[in-house]
Amino acid sequence: MVTELDLEKRMERVYDIVQGYVDRQGHERCWYLPELFDALAKELDISARHPAELPPIEEFCRGCAKYQATQYPTKSNSDEWR
Repeated sequence: MVTELDLEKRMERVYDIVQGYVDRQGHERCWYLPELFDALAKELDISARHPAELPPIEEFCRGCAKYQATQYPTKSNSDEWR
């Protein structure tokens, strides 16, 4: 049985994991962060339903450009990826 104290500790760890992501800068802030999501999944006892896959490189690069343009609109170099 999970106690309220267990849940509180788990939520503190989840908070720390998310805060660690929010504090990242530069390339480390990329949306593809398997260690972040693996840590969250472990804390929340979630298992993958199927293996992770990446899209074709062209689609992947467009996604990177979209992320950069939406997160950093004044510093975007996203035209290089199109």
